[in-house]
Amino acid sequence: MKALDPASISRTFGWASALALLFHAGVARAEGPYAKPPGSYAGNTYADGCREGEDCRPRLCDGCGEPYRPLRRSGVRLALGPSSVTTGVGLGYGLFAGVDLGTGSIGARVSGTWARAERGDGTSPTGNGFAQYLVELVLDPRKEGALHPVFAVGLGAATIRGKDETSAASIGTARVGVEYALGLEDADVRVGANIFGAMAGPAEPALKDLRGYGGLQLQVSVGF
Repeated sequence: MKALDPASISRTFGWASALALLFHAGVARAEGPYAKPPGSYAGNTYADGCREGEDCRPRLCDGCGEPYRPLRRSGVRLALGPSSVTTGVGLGYGLFAGVDLGTGSIGARVSGTWARAERGDGTSPTGNGFAQYLVELVLDPRKEGALHPVFAVGLGAATIRGKDETSAASIGTARVGVEYALGLEDADVRVGANIFGAMAGPAEPALKDLRGYGGLQLQVSVGF
């Protein structure tokens, strides 16, 4: 058997060592941290001086150091506030209460409004007292963020209390409003205002002269 040449052994060992070092360097680069992103991206600011093992995700604002959290949106919200109603001859004041349903761009509201008559002597189209009961389809085109423009159409009934009896009429309504979410962590709390108008449909004989009415609502809604 031919004896191994010491020079050949040295060259083979040298090549093997070089390949091992190159392989180790490649693995170290692959497992190392990614390059640090630029200081800002799409309006979000990255943490300054980010090092290996630190949280380098985008921040909510420049320098605040808080991670981004979307505003809480509840699927059921209770709404309450003052309301007014007018047919053009006066102004009646009252109370509005409702339930808002949905977390997306399309939702619903079931509500009731109760108000005094426009005139104290009962000679206005709203008689001696007014009530409205509605089911609405609601559009919230800006479901993210704090400010929410709201558009709604609805169907329901209006009742007007006369001297001796209460009469009812079917109604169709349209509403435009705006809501502002307060951004609480554990509750969906909003304040808002609405302007609405209603057209009367088929009605009992006592309300044959009722054509339509409008009003203003202020509200606070709370969802958990």
